[in-house]
Amino acid sequence: MNIKKYLPHLYVIGGFFIVVLIYFMPLWQGKSLGPHDIVQYQGMAKEIQDNRVKYGEEPFWTNSMFSGMPNTMVSMEHYGNLIKPIHNLTTRIIAYPASLIFVSMLCFYIMLLAFDVNIIAAALGAVGFAFGSFNIIGLVAGHNAKLACISYMPLVFGGIVFAYRKNPILGCALFGIGLALQVTNNHIQITYYLAFICLAYILVECYNAFKNKLLPQFIKVSAFLAITALIGLGT
Repeated sequence: MNIKKYLPHLYVIGGFFIVVLIYFMPLWQGKSLGPHDIVQYQGMAKEIQDNRVKYGEEPFWTNSMFSGMPNTMVSMEHYGNLIKPIHNLTTRIIAYPASLIFVSMLCFYIMLLAFDVNIIAAALGAVGFAFGSFNIIGLVAGHNAKLACISYMPLVFGGIVFAYRKNPILGCALFGIGLALQVTNNHIQITYYLAFICLAYILVECYNAFKNKLLPQFIKVSAFLAITALIGLGT
């Protein structure tokens, strides 16, 4: 393996790390945001967590939200989920929730490389995406699940681009991992939006394949992506 070939990418990733360390300096000083939605969540999940501790089982209903609702979208523990530990690992590289910004930069950088964007331009684009006002406002509000799903969006989309344009195996791997990580963070709204983006791109690839008489290759890659999507969702 030619390590020198990958050195520029390692430098970029190191740069992302330094940017996050500097921007979120108050975290290393023991400060925290105390976001509104997280405080609300702690109150809404209290009954569920108490029940879990007392009876040693997962409750499927809570009376702490509205006039009562299923626990599925509140504080459900999914035992045997092998993807959640991967997400937990990525969020511990840097103190949470600053790690979400780091993951956003990394995933967007990978996506831009799939489009053959210059390394420097891709790095700058990744920083711009991660530090977009919506992401920073979301951190302050405590929309951590939404931001986690947004941070993995470019990895899912970039994987599709890689599969069609470069390497089907690598592309499907990136797509499957990204999709599994996004779905395990349980913010269906963002996954719903992403589905439209991916579908639009796949239709464009279908048109190009038809025009250039490459439909067999398109169908083959699409089949691989469909199988990978089932596996990613199945996690």
